[in-house]
Amino acid sequence: MSPALSDPDFDKQLRETKEVVYRYLLKRTRDPDLAQDLAQDALLRAHKFRQKYDTDKGAFHAWLFRIAHNVHLTWIQKQQRQGDQSSLDNEQENYIAADEPDISETVEQKILYQSIKKAIACLPEPERTVIYNKEIKGQKLADTARELDVSIRTVSRRLLSGYDILRKALLEQGIAPEGFVES
Repeated sequence: MSPALSDPDFDKQLRETKEVVYRYLLKRTRDPDLAQDLAQDALLRAHKFRQKYDTDKGAFHAWLFRIAHNVHLTWIQKQQRQGDQSSLDNEQENYIAADEPDISETVEQKILYQSIKKAIACLPEPERTVIYNKEIKGQKLADTARELDVSIRTVSRRLLSGYDILRKALLEQGIAPEGFVES
């Protein structure tokens, strides 16, 4: 297990994420007071179990959203056990059975997307254009070569160079997407 975040770093991450957790729970419960209570519970649980957060296993936001998700499900299950069906609407009941994507995966995908987008924006110009044309526009290397008035080999070298720069930038951010190998 990798070292946990220092207390100041952990507290900073919690402060930066608490509003998003509240909005997530508000969307699920449609009750501002309940969402606030559940968000507070999720943040307290995260703080209590902060030593269990492993920086190597995923983003902090994903870990915290998993806790919030579980707090919400626990609340729903508790309401069902108590027979208080009046506090559960159909959407919440269906939510338990729904085959929705894992919230931690969704959050991690958004974080990864934002990190990649930021890293692409920081690329030097020739590499940025080549990667943009290939990965975003879906353009073939030959078309990019014609557009830039360079050889296909030059476009290929810029593409490989851009990928290498992106990989290093993402690794510096602590993000290692699948298929990326540290050199």
